[in-house]
Amino acid sequence: MPGYKLHNEKKEVLIIGDIVLDCYIESKRSYASNEKINKLMVRKKTYIAGNAANVANNLARLDITVHLYGLAGNDVLGNKLETLLDPSIKSYISKSNNRTPLKMRYLDERKQALLRVDDEEYADLTTSEYQFLISLFDKLQDRIGYLIISDLNKGTFSDAIIKKLINKARKANILVLIDPSGSRPNSCYSNADFLFPNIDELEKLQNQKFNHVNEAITIARDINRSYQINYILLKADKFGSFFVNHNNILHIPASAKNVICEVGAGDSYIAGFVYSLITHRFVLKSFIFANLSAAISISKDFTAVVEKEELETAYRSIKVDR
Repeated sequence: MPGYKLHNEKKEVLIIGDIVLDCYIESKRSYASNEKINKLMVRKKTYIAGNAANVANNLARLDITVHLYGLAGNDVLGNKLETLLDPSIKSYISKSNNRTPLKMRYLDERKQALLRVDDEEYADLTTSEYQFLISLFDKLQDRIGYLIISDLNKGTFSDAIIKKLINKARKANILVLIDPSGSRPNSCYSNADFLFPNIDELEKLQNQKFNHVNEAITIARDINRSYQINYILLKADKFGSFFVNHNNILHIPASAKNVICEVGAGDSYIAGFVYSLITHRFVLKSFIFANLSAAISISKDFTAVVEKEELETAYRSIKVDR
């Protein structure tokens, strides 16, 4: 199969996107008869940096030099989030007047999710925050080879900002990789090198429901052509993952045997892909690494990071037809 050798000699990565704090609350269920209501007795809370911050943590644990920009609240949770970042990450988190986004997942005694509660507040970048972001990009552009946009489209980063960052990166010979939101128009991601949607995000991007995965693949190829996106890596849950470009469609079946928590698997997926691009240089080899990284991630408790040795060991353990 063709190798698609594509990489950048500049090995540092800039991650821009929405940052959240994940909180897993292990509880015991009971019933309060006097109030006639179900009751959860909290036993333990575990905090983990999520979304763009989790992508950064995954790459840092894979020994990649990472720069991270996003917003957090100027509050206790924002301070806590910063302590959860890998010490090697070069963090440029702006502290806003809004509270730090918090996603709380209540778990039962078996660690099965019972309820998710989102406590979040977002606002557009202020003029000074926007100017800082652009000046940061300009300062780093000679060092970074890869721009990852981890996009929840919560209102912080406008369509115009996303487009501007993509255009600036392309002019600076920086590869652009986007974990997209389903609530932006496809045109917002035009000219990106890689797009990493899951089926749900692709359905939202297209405003349609797919009856079969083949319909999603057809749409992915249409997006390739219409919006000059070189590669789409489509995450299709039980159907595995599909590598789609103008000429080829390649498929890796789902391989995870022990699914514990799927939260953050997309973060590990894109991190594994970028790690392999930097280390091994071939796109299709990186496609394999992305899938292995996600499979390792979902075999762990909570929002997880994947270690370099376990990822390389997983790759050495598989047989690849050549």
